[in-house]
Amino acid sequence: MSAAIESSDYNNVHEERFQYTPEWTITTKKSHILQSKCVSPFICDQTKGADSSQDMDLDRLCMFCRYEWLLSMPHMPDMTYANNWLVMGHKNGFRLEFNCLEALTLVSKEPPQHLKVGAADDWMKSRAGSQYTRVTAKPFDWTFTTDYKGSLVANAQGVGFQCVATDERIDIERLKAKDEILFYDDIDLFEDELADHGVAKSSVKIRVMKNSFYILMRFFLRIDNVLVRLNDTRLYHEVGTDYILREYTNREAFVKDLNIPAPVLIDPVRLNDHLKPSQLICHKITFNSD
Repeated sequence: MSAAIESSDYNNVHEERFQYTPEWTITTKKSHILQSKCVSPFICDQTKGADSSQDMDLDRLCMFCRYEWLLSMPHMPDMTYANNWLVMGHKNGFRLEFNCLEALTLVSKEPPQHLKVGAADDWMKSRAGSQYTRVTAKPFDWTFTTDYKGSLVANAQGVGFQCVATDERIDIERLKAKDEILFYDDIDLFEDELADHGVAKSSVKIRVMKNSFYILMRFFLRIDNVLVRLNDTRLYHEVGTDYILREYTNREAFVKDLNIPAPVLIDPVRLNDHLKPSQLICHKITFNSD
């Protein structure tokens, strides 16, 4: 049913490719973190100076300048994995993709009003001399909170997924079955230590079994002694069906309201069991496999 995992290394990128079924191909990429400044200033300055924002050829920009231009953030996370991604590609050309840029695109341009704590001031001070910082500071969500659920990408003919709300849920008991794992990967998208006041991290994991695959896209925020937050997106597909179930949950709490051991606060897997969901959004993502 499935082929061996193909691995390749090029330009400091490690890529794995897994032909899961005749319909689905899984590709993961991992590389180093984004540079902290432009690596080709002559070409990038020329490109940004000669073109309007509508006509700019982004492919001519280095990865740092591309992110800087598209995101317009005062500062990006300490560890921004611009070349990391997970792609579930269908034989018909459409795909389900998880990448760093799309995750950061959903970070709010406004600071979190209910989190006016010392961590925010320390965070900004720690970036005062950074290459990322603009001449005029711009407000934004310094916690890097994102509710990114993955990208549904159509093929060249515009054929892709249909996403509708549903009451159908992922069968958690089925996920607990001890099925053989054919492919597994854990890909970091970004991480920031909030000036040593906690962590903000986005990552995606995939687990592939003979008859199904399961994806967990997670954003984990911990502001020490203040707040913890989990934004989770779970996706599940059974081979032979024409749909993927997707569940998004938001869980968060102020630390003062939790009575749990400190080690649990730094472990999102254990923490998940102690936080009640404040938001649940379920979708059924269908596709034409003919």
